[in-house]
Amino acid sequence: MQEIVTPWSDLPAPEPRVWCPRCHSQDVIRRGLVEGTQKMRCKACTHEFLTALPPLPWRPPVRLACRHCGQQDLVRWGKGRQRTQRYKCRTCKRLMREGAGATPAQTRVVACRFCGGERLRYVGAKNACSLPCPSCTRAGRRGSRPVNYPYRIGISLDVLSHFALKRYVETAGISQSEAVRRIFRAEWERQVDQGVADPQAEAPPRESLVDVRAYTLRKRFIATGGTFLEPLYYIERSIAVCLDEAAWKGLLLTAWLQLMTHQEAARWLIRATQPPLPEKAPPG
Repeated sequence: MQEIVTPWSDLPAPEPRVWCPRCHSQDVIRRGLVEGTQKMRCKACTHEFLTALPPLPWRPPVRLACRHCGQQDLVRWGKGRQRTQRYKCRTCKRLMREGAGATPAQTRVVACRFCGGERLRYVGAKNACSLPCPSCTRAGRRGSRPVNYPYRIGISLDVLSHFALKRYVETAGISQSEAVRRIFRAEWERQVDQGVADPQAEAPPRESLVDVRAYTLRKRFIATGGTFLEPLYYIERSIAVCLDEAAWKGLLLTAWLQLMTHQEAARWLIRATQPPLPEKAPPG
C-alpha cells in the first residue's frame, strides 16, 4: 500500500506561542479585538494584553432557525458528545444540535400560573420550559391548566385561628385552601349584599399589600379615637393560599374597613366564621 505524504509547504503554519507579560504563562485565550488588534487573556492571572497575532478568519453568523420556537437568534454553544456543533436560542433559551432540523414545534395558548395572562407552551414536549409570559416575563414548567386563583398570599395563623380553620376543614370536608377562599368569598358577598362594596369594582392590584402596614394603620386608628389592638398570640403555623378575585376583594376590603393588615384581617375572618353544618346523609 502506497503511503501518502503531505509536503511541508502545504501544511498550515503553526501559531506562534504567546506568553503572558505578567506571569509568563502560556495558558492564554483570545479575548476579542481592540481596533483590529487581537486581545488575549491569561487564565492564570486573568491579565489581558494585546498581541501582534493576526485575528481569526471571520465566521458568518448563524442562519439556522430554532427548532423549538422558529426564531433565528441563535449563538454557537460548544460541541456535543459526537463533536457536533450545538446552538442556543436567545428567545426560548433552549439548545439544539446541528442537523436537528429547523421545523418549529407546535405551541398552544395557556394561562400563566403566576399572573393568569396568556402565554405559549410547547405541545408534546415533556417537562419543557415554555416561552416566558409577556405580562410578567416569567416562565414555568407547569401551568397547562387555566389559573383560577392568581392571587398568592402567605398567612401566619395563631393558635385560635389555626384551630378554627382546622375545625372548618373537618366539618366541611374540603381542603385548607378552599376553606380560606370560601371564608373570604363569603365576606365579600356579605359586603355586597349590605351595599358596602360595588360588585362591578375591579380587583385591587398586588401592590395593595405593600401599603398595608401595621404601624401606619394602628397609628391612624388610635388618632381617630379607636382603642382596638389585636392581642398578640403565639404563631402556630404559616400557610400559603392562592385566592380568586372575589376572595381577594373580600380580604382587602375587610382590612380597609377594620383598619388592619391583611394578616390581621385574615386571622380575624377565620376566627369569626362559624363552621358549616355537616350535611345529613339521605335516609335509606
